[in-house]
Amino acid sequence: MSGALAPLRRRSLADGVVDQLLEYIAEGTEPERRLPVERVLCEQLDVSRTTVREALSTLTQVGVVETRGKGRFGSLVGARAYMASRARSRSSETELVDHPLEARRVLEPAIAALAAERASEADLEDIARWLALMREASERGQDNVRYDSAFHAAIARATGNPTLVFLINALTDALAESRRLSFRPGSSAITAIEGHAAVLEALRARDAQAAAMAMQRHLEDVGEMIRSTLGDRGVEDADGEDG
Repeated sequence: MSGALAPLRRRSLADGVVDQLLEYIAEGTEPERRLPVERVLCEQLDVSRTTVREALSTLTQVGVVETRGKGRFGSLVGARAYMASRARSRSSETELVDHPLEARRVLEPAIAALAAERASEADLEDIARWLALMREASERGQDNVRYDSAFHAAIARATGNPTLVFLINALTDALAESRRLSFRPGSSAITAIEGHAAVLEALRARDAQAAAMAMQRHLEDVGEMIRSTLGDRGVEDADGEDG
């Protein structure tokens, strides 16, 4: 076996094994490259057999690795295609997740805290109305991005600060795609709505600190949901290119 693989001292996780195996396969000169047996992979990568098997399972699912007889073989074309799709996915993640969420983390917890202190009863009713519309649309399996945007805009209005309202409205277009990804049907939509409900509860309690924390937790959940969606897309892209 060549020196293409090295012990994973800092990344003893399945993702790290996937990365190294992809490089090992992609560096080959033949259409297929036979992989070392699990015991050898464990020794050279310095990881457990469970971790190796998880990585091999991932690569098998996306069509990079195939088991024939007692051996496993990696596809050169499949490995390179999957690596390319992962690179595109990471670029998309930066544009669709990291940058918009960074802006939201800077602004929205502070906005929620101010709203908890300043919101009128009419403001709270308006915020609650948008949450109810979000929930109804989700239950019907409909797109509720516009209600999500309106919910956050209503919180900004509740601060009484027109500059904050302007900033949130200006972010709406940039955040549209990330919000759409966070509202997939099923458990993801429920999680997002629960996050909004926690923010509203803190606003009603006039608890500025709790409102900021609830908004921060909500944004963290949104980030995880979007990354999950992008990860699923990456697998689909790899399947399409390999076929």
